[in-house]
Amino acid sequence: MLLSPGDFAAFFAEVWGHAPFPWQARLARLAADQGRMPDLMDLPTGSGKTACLDIGLFLLALDPSRFARRIVLVVDRRTIVDQSHRRALALQGALAQAEADPASRPVSARVAASLRALSGPRTRETEPVLDAVVLRGGIPQDRDWARTPSRPLLVASTVDQVGSRLLFRGYGLSDSMAPVHAGLLGTDTLLLLDEVHLSGPFRESLAALAPHRTGATPSDRWQVCCLSATPSDEPDAAHQRFGLEEPDREHPVLGRRLRADKPTRLTPVPVKGKEDARRATFAEALRDAALHQTGPGRAVALVVNRVDTALRLRHLLLEAGRKQGWAAVDPADPTAASTAPVRVALVTGRMRGLDRDRMGSWLSERLPPGRPRDPAGPGLVVVATQCIEAGADLDFDALVTECASLDALRQRAGRLDRAGTLGEAPIHILAREDALDPATPDPIYGAALAETWAWLQAQEDGLNLGISGTPAPHGRDATRLQAPAPLPPVLLPAHLDAWVQTSPRPQPQPEPAHFLHGIRRPTAEIQLCWRADLDGDLLARLGDAETGPAMAAAVLGAVPPRPGELVTVPLYALRQWLRGAEGADVGADLEGVEEAAPPDQRGPPEDPLVGLIWAGADHPSDPARLSDLRPGDLLVLPSRCRRPARRQLRPHPYRPGFGPGRSCGCGVRAWSPPAPAPRRTGRPGPPHHGAPSALARRNGGRDLPPRPAAKLAQRAGQRPVPI
Repeated sequence: MLLSPGDFAAFFAEVWGHAPFPWQARLARLAADQGRMPDLMDLPTGSGKTACLDIGLFLLALDPSRFARRIVLVVDRRTIVDQSHRRALALQGALAQAEADPASRPVSARVAASLRALSGPRTRETEPVLDAVVLRGGIPQDRDWARTPSRPLLVASTVDQVGSRLLFRGYGLSDSMAPVHAGLLGTDTLLLLDEVHLSGPFRESLAALAPHRTGATPSDRWQVCCLSATPSDEPDAAHQRFGLEEPDREHPVLGRRLRADKPTRLTPVPVKGKEDARRATFAEALRDAALHQTGPGRAVALVVNRVDTALRLRHLLLEAGRKQGWAAVDPADPTAASTAPVRVALVTGRMRGLDRDRMGSWLSERLPPGRPRDPAGPGLVVVATQCIEAGADLDFDALVTECASLDALRQRAGRLDRAGTLGEAPIHILAREDALDPATPDPIYGAALAETWAWLQAQEDGLNLGISGTPAPHGRDATRLQAPAPLPPVLLPAHLDAWVQTSPRPQPQPEPAHFLHGIRRPTAEIQLCWRADLDGDLLARLGDAETGPAMAAAVLGAVPPRPGELVTVPLYALRQWLRGAEGADVGADLEGVEEAAPPDQRGPPEDPLVGLIWAGADHPSDPARLSDLRPGDLLVLPSRCRRPARRQLRPHPYRPGFGPGRSCGCGVRAWSPPAPAPRRTGRPGPPHHGAPSALARRNGGRDLPPRPAAKLAQRAGQRPVPI
């Protein structure tokens, strides 16, 4: 029996166990009638935008001659990428079950049969009906999907991974495979660009790329579809816009989410004195606002604009709750049992990838949408930066936030009462009075912060940032309330002529990143990791011109740095810290923000050895002095790093730190308590100490027992993977 557009609701129910939302069924019918998806889908947070993967897959099974074989969801947030990939895997598993037992899932079995006909007969019994692939940095890449271009494909990817492939410069690909991936993603592909407000430059580059596609016709099944809760209001932003209608607002589940009230309160905070005193005063005001919302069983989000503010707040909250037994959440083991009445978690973009993933998984399990509330349970305060704005599928009871641009505030409000089960969840927005003057633009959000505050104050009927609350402005009013975004360069035929030459590559060649993220001032950043056996004495011996290079290669050769243990920090902040400054503000937690480095706070005039610069297994690991550090370097530091004055590092508890300690911050962790002694047992130590090297056994016989380097590498796990 053939499929019909009306079968989508039954297919969805068989896979997920409940009926689709009205807009999802309506979208499937509309696309089936038109032969293409709408160009822009204006769907609010919590409305189930990821179900577009289901719709695209069903449409492919319905009519393969009109709909794309490869369905790619692209979003510039790793959290959403991982969530979308889990949904793709669930679809893959549901179709496999339908093939095995057609009677239990008759519509899904017909979908699977149609998709199976596209990929041809099985070559093995366990061969799936479709491939589900995730493409993002920091994990091993699955490239097998490119070997079977006929098989239907669901991809969840970041902008970098898909964008670089479309431009013949696939990150982590060989020169010979780059044109293969470009050809596969450049034809017979539906690109679902989620959270499009985060990827403006990439969207414009895709629009400029479309006319240059050789032989492009309306029937070649290649389309870009934008999804966003905060879409552009430009008249030519899309040819066709799709949104919610009255049946969606009356739906018992979706309607409750749309009607959830989020009453919003504004508080300007007067500050005076030097900048450090002003930040301290503002942090105390934020702390007091969070304490007012904290209670048994309540989960409070405290979102700020700077990493330094987040670190201050974590310290202030723990100090305020010390007598009541409040405790910090350890990112090395967030699930560790705790009897604390309130736990304080810190989430920033300046954490190790390993710690960030652990913390994100723990929060997702602890705060899923629609979770049951326990009034007598432990409380939770999550102190976060902009990294939690989009894509975090978390359900908080209250939000205390620093003022930002309106689009950022609406994204933060989207983490509040996501299922609408509370009915009302409060929002408290605070702003420094000295930041509310439009004549002095904010270093992160420009004039949009002051303009947004003025617009919020002008709402007379009671401010409500719920989905159905205070209406958002349109046109030019909306543009001036949004954070400034970098513009991409104009994509010319000459750029494409250079990119299509993949082996050898021409020199010079256009930089793909400019067309994916816009032209931005280069950010001088450096990556850090730590090793327990790289102590001061060994570091001094590595400085020897004759024996140092070979020793350095052996130190890192057995267990090279891995993506999950790296921390990216501004170079100026690292230099200040190593010179003995009290602390260094690492600024915002947004990519591409143009913030000037603060005045240099020089410590002792010495230029000591600080660590090893790792440039890969095929390059020597050079001992580095302070003056040798350059943007883009990967610096390996001793776990017990010392400043030039030979003092053990003990920054002020709330100051940004890049060394090992107990609580997550802009480095591996902030280091309020002293770090425990490094383990020297021949096995990799705790995550915040790094892993021992093969050379440690030569250091006076006190670091490691003799073991072959190959065995150490085997025990330590996998080697680095391309990002």
